[in-house]
Amino acid sequence: MNLAERERWLVATAGVVVAVALFYLLAWEPLFKAREELGQAVAAQRNTLRWMQEAADEVRVLKGSAARGGLQGRNRSLLSVLDQTATQAGIRDHIDRMEPEGQNSVKLWLDNVPFDPLIRWIERLERHYGVYTKRANFTPADEPGQVDARLTLERP
Repeated sequence: MNLAERERWLVATAGVVVAVALFYLLAWEPLFKAREELGQAVAAQRNTLRWMQEAADEVRVLKGSAARGGLQGRNRSLLSVLDQTATQAGIRDHIDRMEPEGQNSVKLWLDNVPFDPLIRWIERLERHYGVYTKRANFTPADEPGQVDARLTLERP
């Protein structure tokens, strides 16, 4: 109250400006940033949901083809299927050891095998022959693009 009328008016105006700035910085901006981040999270979750639905559809199709006998090589031994498909994939020469573990499981040791053909072979085994990878261990080999692999494959 000791201030002049003009000074009081300036202090009051400055107080209002500071209050508006504090409201904007402490409430308004964080709310809108949070809203924007939540919108992005929702979009990401929708993309994930769409992918999961497509994957579920593919699983249903694959299960249906398996139930109808759509898988190849069911009447052949797992070792025979692995040997034939590895030869077709061009990686048979890289298999050092094949060790059966019961009727439906095989351990494989592959050395200095090209990574891309190996992954395509594993995918083909799963998709067309119903042979799944139970365990996989890949170690980079000396040459770029080559790996040493230890696999446990099984057919249910």
